[in-house]
Amino acid sequence: MRARILGTVGMAVLAVALASCSSGPGEKFSDLGGPHIADGQTFTGYNSAPPTSGPHWGVSSTTPAPWGIKSEPLPNERQVHNLEHSGIMIQYNTEDQNLITQLRRFAQQQSDFPCFLVVAPYPDMQFTVAVTAWGVRDTMDSYDEERLQQFVDAYIRKGPERVPCG
Repeated sequence: MRARILGTVGMAVLAVALASCSSGPGEKFSDLGGPHIADGQTFTGYNSAPPTSGPHWGVSSTTPAPWGIKSEPLPNERQVHNLEHSGIMIQYNTEDQNLITQLRRFAQQQSDFPCFLVVAPYPDMQFTVAVTAWGVRDTMDSYDEERLQQFVDAYIRKGPERVPCG
């Protein structure tokens, strides 16, 4: 039994080490894990904005958020569940309708849209655009299709829980 526990812990440490050595695009953040908290409960200890891992809602059927384009911001605790399910969040803090349209079109042009993608406003960040996956974030001041595509290609469907789109 002890050997099994040590083996499991060893595999977890190896997985974290390999993930932190990833050469994909974006800024890496320490993995805060993914414990579920009660729906409606808030968590204020995220180590990035928007968050890239950590406690999130996972108790009811209302989480994670349906994939696709949103006109309202998603609570941090809800969007982290989407990241855990191997999704990508593309979020913006701008009123520039041209930029918002470009981000939405980018998402819609992905091969399995809306699967594993959410585009939504995020007014409480200092960046114009932030794209997040589990443990990683990239930010930009303007639309950069090449950077967005590199990020999506590197991280989509690679979160800690690989679940079917649905």
